[in-house]
Amino acid sequence: MVSILLVRLDSEIADFITRVFMNPVTVIKQDRFEVLLVENCEVDVQAFKEAVVASSLPLHVTVAEDGLEALMRLNGLGRYSGSERPKLILMDWNLPKLTGSEVLSEIRRNLFLRSIPVIILAGSPSKEDQQDAQRLEANLFLTKPVDSAGYRGLIQKFGLFA
Repeated sequence: MVSILLVRLDSEIADFITRVFMNPVTVIKQDRFEVLLVENCEVDVQAFKEAVVASSLPLHVTVAEDGLEALMRLNGLGRYSGSERPKLILMDWNLPKLTGSEVLSEIRRNLFLRSIPVIILAGSPSKEDQQDAQRLEANLFLTKPVDSAGYRGLIQKFGLFA
């Protein structure tokens, strides 16, 4: 069961999120909402962080630069022991060390992690990538925004999870 907490939410977006995650949306305000961004491109990381700041939402973004680091953070291994569990994972599909497909597969096999919503962001998505992500139970598969304005649009479009 996945619970998504949202603020600044109109009924149309709440209905959409409820349909996507097949779970009622709870609308409450939290002090902070933990997001794990799995992205190896520093330009994209910076664009997303700029969009978060511009949104004024209480999102706390942690970045994993590759698939292996993402799994280590999610499982609290090594120097990531005690890391806060994210409420949402935004992940590039084409990652070094472990691909987005491999990371998503591991997330869905792990009983502790499988309930975390995962949104895949792909620079040049192919039909095969989309089908693979769907088979591995990604919650959404989107074309990656190209700049901070695109990420702001993504955050605004979904009232993004805060």
